[in-house]
Amino acid sequence: MNAIDTGPVRSDRARLLQSVPQTFGPDSNWISQRVIEANSSLSRPAPFQEQLSASMSLEEQLFNSRAACKIWTSQIAMHLEPGRRERFFAQVDSLLDAEEWDEGDRPIAEASFVTLLRLLLLIRPKRWPGLGASMDGHVIAAWTADQNRLTIECLPEDQLRWVLVRYRNGERKSAADDTALLGLPDALQPYEPQIWFSE
Repeated sequence: MNAIDTGPVRSDRARLLQSVPQTFGPDSNWISQRVIEANSSLSRPAPFQEQLSASMSLEEQLFNSRAACKIWTSQIAMHLEPGRRERFFAQVDSLLDAEEWDEGDRPIAEASFVTLLRLLLLIRPKRWPGLGASMDGHVIAAWTADQNRLTIECLPEDQLRWVLVRYRNGERKSAADDTALLGLPDALQPYEPQIWFSE
């Protein structure tokens, strides 16, 4: 797996906000315009502190994390299909359920969640991912289609770590890499990613 190069992060973010991103599917032009509009909402600094107080209980930390995730999602809700926000909120609630949460794990980091939202706006999947979390507080998005699996860890500053398993003509291929958000469509293209993102 390649090391993450954080040097070009700021220039990548500027390109994301100013350029028309590569998208999957037949509605690329419409999607690209919507992505540019939505990304302007996600370019503001986080309204909540990344470091939650150590004096807070786990339930309080998870409540704050849920609230932050929902506030960020609400900023782009107008770009989501009807009913999607409510279903996504239910996923966030389930992910950050205090009864299921390991006390040793950090709550979801806002910077990671913003990367997830940017990812979803970029690829505009018809099938949304299942959500998970790393012990470091990074959101994990996972798609499964039969035996084909794609897992993407959303890191801060529009960085991604992904791994996939893809079967074609009975042959199994696997791949893993770290990439900047805007590089993901090109990185996945050889594996025909529509299998995960299309209905």
